[in-house]
Amino acid sequence: MTCRPSVNQTTIQRHAARGYAMAAKRLGAPTWQYRPTGRDNPLDATAYAAVMATFNDDPAFSFRRPILWDKPVCFGMFDTTDVFSGDLMKTPDEGVFFITRFEMFRPIEAILTNALVTISGQPGAGDLPDGDDTGSCQLAGAQDGYGTSSSGTTALATGWPAWIGKPGRGTGTQSGEQGSLPAASFLMRLPLVPGWAPRPYMTVSTDQGQTYTISGVSSSQYGHECLMNIQQV
Repeated sequence: MTCRPSVNQTTIQRHAARGYAMAAKRLGAPTWQYRPTGRDNPLDATAYAAVMATFNDDPAFSFRRPILWDKPVCFGMFDTTDVFSGDLMKTPDEGVFFITRFEMFRPIEAILTNALVTISGQPGAGDLPDGDDTGSCQLAGAQDGYGTSSSGTTALATGWPAWIGKPGRGTGTQSGEQGSLPAASFLMRLPLVPGWAPRPYMTVSTDQGQTYTISGVSSSQYGHECLMNIQQV
């Protein structure tokens, strides 16, 4: 009786990662991978690694159309040996992506970003306990003991790539002022920030000059989704 060597997930994943790397050498472009360690300007740090990579809106990588600007979820083709949720990928032509999810044997899920954001609030707002990057309690830091909000002028996280767009149907917010127009609502998708998470009432400023106020936050191990408003009086 002949005993065949066992094949486990680690072995299969190693072969899958090598296959993606070989395909990316043909189809991809030089890409810089960043693994943030702080809260400020993660793309200004020294790159964690340089890889060949390409991104597509189709997990089968048919390359039939570009990634749509209002549907930023896409899939990455590159060596998946060393990749984590929250890693940033900067390409010369396709833009800046952040990694949201990685499962063995499958393409990387990522978000194509369209803005660099700075998030401001009261000092200390959004700080997380050591080892917690998800911010599982979304209301923590929203109000202090005096009932004031966490909005403020202190920059808490600076220069982060994010996607900002319309959140979909069914979202409407009133400003509270008589005769004013409803506040325009937007959705921001933000990568994991080490030791920190966004909170309601914080202010978001973009490199393109827009300013938003966060009204709600949903956080997970894959990143943050923030519902935001612009007041139109």
